[in-house]
Amino acid sequence: MPNPRINSCARRAISPPPMTLPQNLKLQPDVLLESFETIGDWTAGSGSVADNTTQYKQGSHSVKLTTVSGGLGQMTKTISMTGLGNYEFFEVWVYQHDARTSYSSIKFLISSTTDFSKNFSYTIQTGTTLWTWPISGIWSLYRIPIFQMTNTGSESWSNTMIRIRFEL
Repeated sequence: MPNPRINSCARRAISPPPMTLPQNLKLQPDVLLESFETIGDWTAGSGSVADNTTQYKQGSHSVKLTTVSGGLGQMTKTISMTGLGNYEFFEVWVYQHDARTSYSSIKFLISSTTDFSKNFSYTIQTGTTLWTWPISGIWSLYRIPIFQMTNTGSESWSNTMIRIRFEL
């Protein structure tokens, strides 16, 4: 049964709290793709991004994504990666600042185009809310199976991937 505290807050349209999103995007446990240490590498398409030196898994920083009230939060980074289809999954740590607000999903996209017209995407969902326990201040590890990612626009793992994006 959904937590009534989370659902009642969502119904009252409280502005979503910031979420440190994420820390250490990896290909398998041993291949680091992104450490989220440098805020200047990320641009906000919606909402805002900020440097977080308080909550992080490794190093001394993470990137905090804050959504606009009642809307989407989105952050994008330019990369240059090849051979990603040789791996089985991505791993990413996500920190939840405030459990009072529910998020239905986090979407991860990777693309060989600047406008994401071709991309692989994966939406992390857990029932009606992403956070199933009314706990603030926790890290969650998500594993994204590459073979389960949705292909849009005939993207190919043989292409050089030049953008990654996270959406709330």
